Amino acid sequence: LFAVAPLFGMSVGSNTAPQRYFLLANSNGVETLCQETLSFAVIERVLPARRCPGGTEAAGSGINSCSNGLTSKRGAAAAGSCVNPPGYHYNLTTASAVLCGPNTYSIGLGWQRSCTRCPGGLMTADSNPGPYTSAAACVLKPGYYLRSWQPVACSKGSWNAGLNRVAACTRCAANVTTAGAGSSSAGDCKHLAKGYEAVSVAASGEITAARICRANAYCPGDVEQPGWVGCSRGMWTRSSGRTSPNECLVPPGYYLPAGGGNITQCTTGANGSYKGG
Repeated sequence: LFAVAPLFGMSVGSNTAPQRYFLLANSNGVETLCQETLSFAVIERVLPARRCPGGTEAAGSGINSCSNGLTSKRGAAAAGSCVNPPGYHYNLTTASAVLCGPNTYSIGLGWQRSCTRCPGGLMTADSNPGPYTSAAACVLKPGYYLRSWQPVACSKGSWNAGLNRVAACTRCAANVTTAGAGSSSAGDCKHLAKGYEAVSVAASGEITAARICRANAYCPGDVEQPGWVGCSRGMWTRSSGRTSPNECLVPPGYYLPAGGGNITQCTTGANGSYKGG
């Protein structure tokens, strides 16, 4: 693909640079890049060649540095080869590199006039100041997951902290839910399903376990721990797992005093009395 370029008007011996660097030329004879070779001594026995200016890529070797934040690919031969580095775009007016802003990125090593926006509404993390050098810098915002490269809000009862790329949100414990969609923390799992009460609660407020609502109480759901409310006036329920105060009833053999107070057991008078409940 490449041939060694001939030495135009210069003898090999007149170039004092180290001999392991030389210019390669393409099939049209255009010199394109400097490259190191260990076989140069063999090549120059057959064909004179033009060595790179200064002969080496080290500082002070005669190789010029790109300015204004620009860089170059290996083997660049002129200032016109200076390009924007990854994470930057090229400002044509000032011939300088400009850092990509939030929610954008650049693979660089070209003359990109602008940075590429993150795909599908993804974002760059505030905790990552850049430079953003590829689409890998684009992540989900909290409370979302990826579906066909589109961010979708976590459904009620699940959460995702974000700043990642996940295909599903994390579910709350069984019979525990969140206040709504788009939750971003396990601590949002603090609402109980109907008919259930909390068993254990983390310091963050996350309900980590739930059980069926106790007897003689009701659990309306969508409430925080403990989740259960005792029946008023000492009334009972027919079973556990009740969800409404309307399921609190007067048990057999008791009545509700008209003036208020808790249920009272029926007493036997001269003619007897009872309450069916």
